[in-house]
Amino acid sequence: MYRSERSLLATGTIFYSGVEGWSALDSLYFSVTTLSTCGFGDLHPTTPLSKAFTILYIILGIGVLMAFLTKLSSHLLESRRSRRDHGSASGG
Repeated sequence: MYRSERSLLATGTIFYSGVEGWSALDSLYFSVTTLSTCGFGDLHPTTPLSKAFTILYIILGIGVLMAFLTKLSSHLLESRRSRRDHGSASGG
C-alpha cells in the first residue's frame, strides 16, 4: 500500500476515534468501508463536524484510490507488455 493510502486511513482512524469516540478498530473499519464505497451503514458520523469531514474524506479518498488503481493497472500492463516483447525477441 502506498504512503498516501496509509496516511489517508490513519487520518480517518485518528479523526473518527477522537471526534466520534469510536475504538481504533471501529474507526479504521469505518475508514476502509467508506473509502471503498461499501458503506455498510452499521457506523455513521453523528456530529456536524464528522459529517463535513466525511464528505471531504470521500472526495479525497476516491481521488487517491483512482490514482492508485491507475498506477497499478499501468504497472501490470507494462509488465505484461514487457513479458510479451521479451518472448517475441527470443523466438518464443
